[in-house]
Parts: sequence; C-alpha cells; structure tokens
Amino acid sequence: MSMLFKLVVLNIKNTFGLSVLRDRIRKREKIWQPLLMALLLLYSFGVLSFMFSRLASGLVMAGMQFGQPEIAFTIAIVAIQLVVLIMGLFLVISTFYFSSDLSILVPLPLRPSYIFTSKLATVLINELLTAAFFFVPTVIAYTRFAGGNLVYWLTLLIVFLLVPMLPLAIASVLALGLMKVINRRHRDTLMVIGSLIIVSLSLGLNFFIQASVGDNPAALEEILASRFGLIETVGSRFPGSVWATKAIALAGTGEGWLNLGLFLAMTAVAMLLLMALSEKLFYAGLIGGDEVSRKSKQLSQVQWEAQTSPGSVFAALFWREWKLFIRTPIFALNGFLGALVMPIALIMPFFAQGRGGQLTELMVLVHTEPGSTALTLGVAAIIILLGAMNTIASTSISREGKLFYISKMIPVPAETQARAKLTHAFVGTIISAVPITAFYIFFIKPSLINVVAAVLIGLSGSLLGLAVGLYIDMRWPRLHWTNPQHAVKNNFNAVIPMFLEMAVLGGSAFLAYKLIAAQWSVYLIYTTFLALFSITGLIVFYLTVAAAEKRYHSLDV
Repeated sequence: MSMLFKLVVLNIKNTFGLSVLRDRIRKREKIWQPLLMALLLLYSFGVLSFMFSRLASGLVMAGMQFGQPEIAFTIAIVAIQLVVLIMGLFLVISTFYFSSDLSILVPLPLRPSYIFTSKLATVLINELLTAAFFFVPTVIAYTRFAGGNLVYWLTLLIVFLLVPMLPLAIASVLALGLMKVINRRHRDTLMVIGSLIIVSLSLGLNFFIQASVGDNPAALEEILASRFGLIETVGSRFPGSVWATKAIALAGTGEGWLNLGLFLAMTAVAMLLLMALSEKLFYAGLIGGDEVSRKSKQLSQVQWEAQTSPGSVFAALFWREWKLFIRTPIFALNGFLGALVMPIALIMPFFAQGRGGQLTELMVLVHTEPGSTALTLGVAAIIILLGAMNTIASTSISREGKLFYISKMIPVPAETQARAKLTHAFVGTIISAVPITAFYIFFIKPSLINVVAAVLIGLSGSLLGLAVGLYIDMRWPRLHWTNPQHAVKNNFNAVIPMFLEMAVLGGSAFLAYKLIAAQWSVYLIYTTFLALFSITGLIVFYLTVAAAEKRYHSLDV
C-alpha cells in the first residue's frame, strides 16, 4: 500500500507540475507565471461561481415554494455526474493509455492496478475542480437560506469528494473495454462512439425527466406534496444523487446517516470493481493499443507514383497538424465537444415543448425585426465563441510537446508552419460551426441572407481569437508534459482566447444594440460587423505569422 501511495503522489506531482513549481520558487525563476495563472484562475472561478450561484439561488427559491429547496443539490449532483461521465471517458483514455511515462512505469515491478489507480487519482483531482463550479455555488445558495451545523459541513465535504467517483468509474470501465478491443488505428471510432454517448445522454436525460413528470396534474401534485417527491423524480435515473441530497438535507439524523452510508457503499463497490477489472484489462489494453497489422494490398504503378509524387509543402504541414490533432482523443474532445453540446442544449426545448405555447411566441419574435437580426448576430456570436473554445490554435505548439524540435529542424520557414496551423484551426472552426448552423436552419428556418451573414460574421470574428491563441502558445508553450491532457486541459493558454472573445462579444453586443436602436438597415449592420471582424482578424493574423520566425527560434525544447 505504501508503494501505491508513493506512486499516486508521484503522478500528482508530475501531472500538476508541483516539483517544477517548487524548484522555480526556490530559484526565484519566472515566479510571475504561476502567480499570474493562479490569479486568472481565481478570477475565472469567481466569475463562473457568481453565474452559477445566481442559478443555484433561483433553484433554491423555486424549491422552497414546494418545501424542497434541496432540489438544487440534486440538479447540481446530476449535472456533475453527467459532465464527469462525458468528459471522463476521453480523459481517462488519454491519461491511461497515451501518457509518455507509461514506458517507464510498465516495466517496473508494479501491479497493473497500482499504475491504474495512480493515474485515476490525477483524473479525479481534475474532475473535482470541474465539480467545484457546480457544487460550491449550490452550497453557498442553500446554506444562506437553511444554515448548517458541523455534521452538515462534514457531510458536504464527503459528498463533494465522492460525487465524481461513480461516473468516473463507469467511464473507466468503458475505457478499459474499448482499449481492449480497439487498437490505435481506430481512434476515429472512439470519437464517433463518444459523440453518440454525448447525444444519447443529453437527450436521454431530458426525455427521462419529462416522462417522469409527464402532463398529469394529479401525478405532479402528488410529487410536489411529498417531502422529497420532486427530488426523487428528478434523480430517479441517478439514485446516487437522491441519496447524496437526502444525506445533506437530513445531516445528523438517522435517515441522513443511512443515505450517506448507501452513497458511500455504492461508491466503494464501484471503485473496488474497477480496481479488479483494471488488474485484468489494463495491460491488455496497452498491448492492444500497440498492435498493428501489415497491409497486404499491393499498389499498382499508377497508385505508387500518385502516393510518392511530391506535393505542396503547405498541404503536407496542414495534414500533419490534422493527424496530430485527431490521433489523440483528448485533443479532439477539447476541440469539438463544445460544438456538439451547444446545439443539443438548444434543441432540448424544441423536443420538450413542441411548437406550442411560449415557443410559438418565440418563433414569431425571431422571424420579425429586430428579433431576426438579433438572432442572426447571436448565432454568429456562438460560432465565434466555439472557435475560441476549440483550443486548436491556442495549444498548437504545446500539443507537439518534446517533438517540437522536429518543427524547428525541418527546412520550412516558421511563417509557413504558423500559416498551416492557423489554417488548420480555421478549418476546425468551420467544422465547429456546422452543428449550430444546421440547428439554426432546421429549427428557425431563416432567410438565406441571415444564414450567410451569421456564418461569415462568425467565421471572420473567430480569426482574432485563433491568431491571438497561436501567438500566446508560441510565446509560452507547454512542451514538457507526461500525458496529453497537460497540453490542453491543464494549459492556461487555451483559456486566454476565450476571455478575449467574450470581451469582444460584450462590446459587440453593445454596438449591435445601438445600431438596431438607431434603426440601421439589416444589410448595413451585417456589413459593419463583417468589416470590423475581418479587418481586425486579418491584421492580427498577419502579425502572428510575421512573429513566428522569432518565436520558433527562441523556444528551447
């Protein structure tokens, strides 16, 4: 057990760079970087916590009308479990099977479950940070109205630490099974499976809740009359969330201890089963990932000449970027998850409410002015935000890691490489824009000019974030990482373009409001935004490419 503990501590230090940070503090070298990162993280956490706290307060107040303010905890816990399950599948695959330190750990006389558990601990810490965004605001909102004693706070701490474990265990079991039967030549299959899981879980949760409540007034009245009726209905497909909620609401009572015990027991059983499976399947997945098969197909002379004839250097660099991005699940997940989730979140009300009631009024509003123009600019804003969220440009250098020396050595100008990276990122933004554009066309049925305007304004607006993101990653890349999640999920370079684009969108929203209020023509409003975004984006694009030569040569792998 002491060996397992040492291995867990070692992995945590490597994952979060604690040893490097301690060395920097001792030598007083570049201390400003971790301090700036910590301040920006605190600021981000504060802003997001404020937003979630408003939502949590609303849920608590709504629940209090029915005598069930604890519903806020149920919804927060269900949200945490869904996010961890979705994000966890790809995160554990990258951490368990694509870490560069596995070549050192596997030959050592260590049990497979020890290596697996040490990796799982780092994933759990990452997911606890994610869970905090949902859980902490809910705690603040609920405690403000209900208060709490020492047992209440102890129960909150236990529930918070355990909430991500069950969905993480399920995601880990899926990862173990997938990597056992799917080798690395089929990473695209993993991404398709992951996308289907995301769609199924998102729509499935909505349908389950709707089916549970239904349109029966008598059934709804019975649910609201029961002490935990609404909580049990919402959490009926997630029993752990009901037990956790009751443990918090009834902290210190016999029923509270019973529900906490059930929650602990369920989590313990899930983790023990996971450890047993990892002992059997972890190494098998590693071996399966390295297996390759020899292609027996013989090429004709024409095919051979076509594949060996020299092509464009720019095209070769572009396809290299694309292959490096797609081949690792965590890279592709961070690139396109937002593009998949955003349309699904918008589609849910259409499935839940149909075309009647308030939704019909909304449809009338967005088909008349100024609602139509505002919605078009809103879709463009979503495309811009998705471009900043895909992290393709802002982690482009970091994703190469220790192999960045190849980019420095090849006889291709750094400007050409930077142009290829930005082109790849722009194509990724186009792909990200497809789902939201399809939703816009299918459900809203706008005019052709509105569709074209939304896409062009959105894509031109994304240029600024892409160019700034690449420059930041050229300036401060994270090249020394032990597993792929360090390059994207633990890379603060990916967050800065999001803040930049949100600031731009805030100013753009104010400008749009003024132009619409001044009754500018629709064509003039669209032209104004397209010109502003295009000119600004192309200028920063050019400056970033021009700075590539200096930045490439200044980087030391």
